[in-house]
Amino acid sequence: MSFKVQIKNELHKKFWNILLVDSVNEWWEDEHWQIQWKHSQGLKIYIQFLIDPLDDSEKLIWEIRASKKLIPNRLLSENDVEIVSICMGKRKYSIKLKEFISEIEKFRINYEKKNSK
Repeated sequence: MSFKVQIKNELHKKFWNILLVDSVNEWWEDEHWQIQWKHSQGLKIYIQFLIDPLDDSEKLIWEIRASKKLIPNRLLSENDVEIVSICMGKRKYSIKLKEFISEIEKFRINYEKKNSK
């Protein structure tokens, strides 16, 4: 099972829906997803799949990052707010996937607390 399918399945378990699959049409991004939590129409997050800059042939995914807004550049600027990022080259993917989903869930919980007042 591909890592994108695994991410999609884990997001669905936590009640996240994929609203959009698109690309910024730059060499460094394979695609991005806009996701929305099922129980809050206002909470949307972007997940970007970034291509390894040293790979010329197969568009290997190098990094996966989640952010509140779509980050239009490969490198983060000081104004970009990243929720979580995982590098695909180190450690077991299953461990990284759990951490990735956990950080998205922490962000969701904090968002709900701030917006329920």
